[in-house]
Amino acid sequence: MKHQGLGTVRGLLLWLGAVMVTLTLWGGQRVQADVVDSMGPTSMLSTSTNHTVASTTADSTAPTNEVTHPPAASPASEREISGHIASLTVQGNKDANGMYSQGAEVKIEGSFNDAKGPIHSGDHIDLAWSTDNEVTPYLVAFSGQTALTHHGVHIGDFTVTETGGQLTFNDNVEQFMSGVQGTFFFNAKLYTRSQQDGMAKLVVGPYVEFLAVKGVPQSSDNPGALTHDQTWYGNKNGRAVPWNGKNWVDWDVRLNEYRAYLAAPIKLHDVIPAGLRLDPERLTFWIDNDEPINLAAFQARYPHSSIQLNGNTITAVFSQDEFSGRRITFRYKTEIQDLNALNFTNSLAGAYQLQGQEVQNFTYQKTVQNISFGADITGMLPGELKIFKYYPTDKGPQALAGVTFRIKNVATGETFEATTEQNGIITRQRMLPGKYEVREISAPDWIDFAKVQGQVWTVEVLEDQPGQTLMIKNEKKRTSIPWTDYSNNPAKTVIPWTDYSNNPAKTVIPWTDYSNNPAKTVIPWTDYSNNPAKTVIPWTDYSNNPAKTVIPWTDYSNNPAKTVIPWTDYSNNVAKTVIPWTDYSNNVAKTVKPALPAEQPTKWLPLAPATVITMNQPNSTPHATSITITDQTPVRDTNQAQLPQTGTASESILLEIGLALLSICFGVSRTRWKQS
Repeated sequence: MKHQGLGTVRGLLLWLGAVMVTLTLWGGQRVQADVVDSMGPTSMLSTSTNHTVASTTADSTAPTNEVTHPPAASPASEREISGHIASLTVQGNKDANGMYSQGAEVKIEGSFNDAKGPIHSGDHIDLAWSTDNEVTPYLVAFSGQTALTHHGVHIGDFTVTETGGQLTFNDNVEQFMSGVQGTFFFNAKLYTRSQQDGMAKLVVGPYVEFLAVKGVPQSSDNPGALTHDQTWYGNKNGRAVPWNGKNWVDWDVRLNEYRAYLAAPIKLHDVIPAGLRLDPERLTFWIDNDEPINLAAFQARYPHSSIQLNGNTITAVFSQDEFSGRRITFRYKTEIQDLNALNFTNSLAGAYQLQGQEVQNFTYQKTVQNISFGADITGMLPGELKIFKYYPTDKGPQALAGVTFRIKNVATGETFEATTEQNGIITRQRMLPGKYEVREISAPDWIDFAKVQGQVWTVEVLEDQPGQTLMIKNEKKRTSIPWTDYSNNPAKTVIPWTDYSNNPAKTVIPWTDYSNNPAKTVIPWTDYSNNPAKTVIPWTDYSNNPAKTVIPWTDYSNNPAKTVIPWTDYSNNVAKTVIPWTDYSNNVAKTVKPALPAEQPTKWLPLAPATVITMNQPNSTPHATSITITDQTPVRDTNQAQLPQTGTASESILLEIGLALLSICFGVSRTRWKQS
């Protein structure tokens, strides 16, 4: 039992010891982590800084084009510092209304500096603009990336994609640089999908640019309405375009635009310039503006024609059986691989023959400007000395080139000379730490060198701090005009004084404002130099012309023809009343009826006597006699009635009616007479 108790106590003590060791080890790691965290990124960067400066200073023979790549910046230290942008400009071709057209290219330039505070590792400046959409105009930028370097030291990067850009800075910007300033530039295209005018927006820090873009007009090209003309027309165009994250030159070839009828195949040979790479997948054809087809579909649809690609050359044959009377358009993309080339010139040569015409050769050539993209950065590095020489003007300080300085290391006595460049600056890198004396020893002739001659400027260069900039001013010499003796000049003769105090010529005429007088309108100048009205007509002698005879004067002073007739006022005369005009142009009264043949007079014939028949009916009253009139008309021929010789047809009809009424009255009277 005693041994079992001791074993239990021993096990308990071993367990407690293990726990204490574990706690001690865990606590030590915790303290070490706290110490590391308390150092922070600044202390860690200081260690890196000392190491980098030492290697840079010691290697005084290192080439200046070597780039120092720092470690990646800590994400925790990243800041967006677009407020450090100092300027932003947009350049491009606009129309008279200040608007860009579809596909217009613009150049965007800007600058930045550290005037608003130091730039730290991980800081970045963002560039943003309107991107592809269906409503408003947008920008598509050419892609690119370049390093920001200063005397071989990698300070940061400038990156641009189709949809945005960014300037980033690494550790070296705060380890090496002070007085940071830089520039950037890139190209972009403006597009819109709308038929309405609109604005594309560009935002870089505090700067906002609105770019007006014209809407896309509705297409009026109707392939079915195309006509044929036996005239050849073709051309070639090219333009730089950003697409799919790369930069391209888009080439466009148009053949037989007027759809002429062919007598032979169209042949061509297209040579793509160096610095570009042809992408066979980006070759597209349009026939009569129909739907686009790729190379494989073209070869399948038009087997008698051929397209051959050999590196950077295109050889094509378009059969007259397949393309007579048809318009041909093909387009291809070439990737830009040489960003240092200023431009690219593409040459295309070929031949064609239209029906009824001879074979004709043609050559199309197009030059496309290469895209521009870049950025730079300047500032002061440790061990660096800059001297800036200038002279004052009304427009501010102007750089002064051609001024020579002697620079002496005070500690070693070593001296060297340097002359300001076109920008008025002398830059010396990797100088030994210490004090230096600077003396100006020569300047251009038109500079007043005497004012600075003998002056000494002292500057100190430190190993672990940014370098120094020394700004020195010069004055221009005062120009002296040689003296000329005018003592005997007759222009100095004194003219006796005349008193014009009461001269009316001194009267002040009140000022009249003619600023809006139409007489001040400027009439555009017309060139009459070739006007026949300026022709000189030869002189003719009319001295003996009888037309010059003087006719004796006749006195007409008492001529009654000179009598003045009193004036009569007709202002209120009704005869002056203006009768409103009535439009009778459509009046049916103006209708012309065809003329009838003239009516011929006929002989009058006596009428046949009228017969009165009395019908006695039962139960009838004496006045209920029925009278039947027999033929009352004149005796007629077979064609027309015979009218009186002295009357018209109307008068004859009236006469017949009158005679008929007279006969009726006569019959009635006779009947009554018989009854009575």
